[in-house]
Amino acid sequence: MELFPHKKHISDYMATCFYLANSGVYEEKQLFYQHVKNIILEKHADFIGYDLQIIEHKCWSCGGTGVWKKYWYEGNARYLLKEEKCWNCKNGIYQIKKISLKRYILNGSVYHIPCDESMIDKEPVQNIIQGIVKHDVVDLKEAFESFLILLWVYNRTEFYYHVKNVLKSKIQGIAEFVQNLMSRKNNDLPF
Repeated sequence: MELFPHKKHISDYMATCFYLANSGVYEEKQLFYQHVKNIILEKHADFIGYDLQIIEHKCWSCGGTGVWKKYWYEGNARYLLKEEKCWNCKNGIYQIKKISLKRYILNGSVYHIPCDESMIDKEPVQNIIQGIVKHDVVDLKEAFESFLILLWVYNRTEFYYHVKNVLKSKIQGIAEFVQNLMSRKNNDLPF
């Protein structure tokens, strides 16, 4: 018996694009979360409950030990002057972040999107996720191209806006390069 029975919500091609765009690490990933992921999951996926993600941030002052140490350096030698309870965290954990998540199933795979914490109070939490979710490593170019495909299909206005901004920055970079070349003396040119 399957854990999540396979139901086809969108085409396999679109599901693969969604998987790649969700797993990839690329500069525009925040745009994927804002303008694509929510739309697709809310429109096509099955909502299957709420989860809670807990992320503990280690204290940088004490290195997560809960004990702050003051050292004296002389040449290559290091001497411990004093140890005391860390004033920044008290126990090695600087901050505990709790994030409420909506859980969806799309073409047999589970995905999450953050939600309002008041929703969690009304519905029971089914799973607690400790730490940051690690995605499979996927090709950067494929992930970015998948994001663009999904943006084109599901949010064309944002697609045009994004492409306009990319082209504008590329043209600006080329103009600055040409201006820099033109400002050089003839004998300084590389050709």
